[in-house]
Amino acid sequence: LSLVLADTGFKVIGYDKNKKVLKKISKKKSPFYEKGLERYLEENYKNNFEVSNKPVTSDVYIISVGTPLKNNNMPDLSSLKKSISEICPLLKSQDLIILRSTVPVGCTRNLVINLIEKKTKLKFGKDLFISFCPERTVEGQAIEELKRLPQIVGNYCKKSSELTQKIFSEYNSTVIDVDSLEAAELAKLIDNSYRDTIFAYSNQLSKLSEKLNLNLVDIIEKVNLGYQRNNIPKPSPGVGGPCLSKDSYILSSNFNDLKIGSENLILLSRKVNESMVYNLFLRIKKKLKLLKKNQNCKIFITGFAFKGFPETSDMRSSTTLDLLYLLKKNKFSNIWGHDYMVNSKDLKKFKIRTCSIDQGFKDADAVLIMNNHQNYADLNIYKLLKKINKPSLFLDSWQIFEPLEIEGISGVSYLSVGSNKC
Repeated sequence: LSLVLADTGFKVIGYDKNKKVLKKISKKKSPFYEKGLERYLEENYKNNFEVSNKPVTSDVYIISVGTPLKNNNMPDLSSLKKSISEICPLLKSQDLIILRSTVPVGCTRNLVINLIEKKTKLKFGKDLFISFCPERTVEGQAIEELKRLPQIVGNYCKKSSELTQKIFSEYNSTVIDVDSLEAAELAKLIDNSYRDTIFAYSNQLSKLSEKLNLNLVDIIEKVNLGYQRNNIPKPSPGVGGPCLSKDSYILSSNFNDLKIGSENLILLSRKVNESMVYNLFLRIKKKLKLLKKNQNCKIFITGFAFKGFPETSDMRSSTTLDLLYLLKKNKFSNIWGHDYMVNSKDLKKFKIRTCSIDQGFKDADAVLIMNNHQNYADLNIYKLLKKINKPSLFLDSWQIFEPLEIEGISGVSYLSVGSNKC
């Protein structure tokens, strides 16, 4: 999505070739809007906010296109280059460009500025102004966080900083100037790679606790309790989503370019998180074999969005889809699916049978809860577990339910990430 901000009244024109997405969001019953987004669109659509299927002349251009990875895990900057090329014919003297896409350190100065100056003959710092301001919101809470979270501004020159801070100060009271484009680029990469790394710490420990027959979630809760120096996260089935699954690779590309270190902690952490799904699959496969279940046994998977909280319908880089691929590859064919946010039409694209929670549990040989959506905590899990076949497997990957109580149910073999008790 490339946003084009026009004039000092901040009328916004959103440019997205997939224009239908924004129209869907504005509908009340759509699962795609977050709290607050519907109201803002209803109040401002075709008034202060318009959607166009082509770039339009403006004074400020905000570019927020994605930076996916190539097959070699190097950043793919083709969408960014295309966006730059499309706005270049519109640029005029005194325009401001704000880049919010996640990019390698040095990209704004060495690629974006060079490309624009070459195509327009305009010079930054004199004719044009540019800042890098990382998008730091979490999916599902973006509207609230845009107002609440500090906005980081990395600028090319003093005037770039002044213009950018004026825009962000319209809705946010905390704007942080980090002095340079490169500092802001690194700030964004630090955010996500740090989180990916600390999640990997717990995920690495989970493999040890499973071998030792210890409950890591219980241990983490106790070592965190009242100990302010600890904020250790729970282990998980992996770390997915469109940001954390790739940003460590983008940061690592800078390490590679500068030939820094053969042992890259950030990259090793990413590999740990990527290994979690396969490790979980092997445990599921082993347990089903012990329970004498064949490839036609009914497997019910719930939680296809890459995360449950804050809730989202986004399945990009979902670890659940990775698990589904492994199950199908190993000839498991009777797979049922459910998600509180993803609609059935989208789930059916993966050639599984969609169902309600009740239908999923009924006569299931394995029930796999794969994300931490808050609705799971409200389930009458004991009533639902009465509906499954016996013996059966119950995977509570996030330990939403009390393990000791589930383990006490006859005929139910319990698994979770970080615990191997049955």
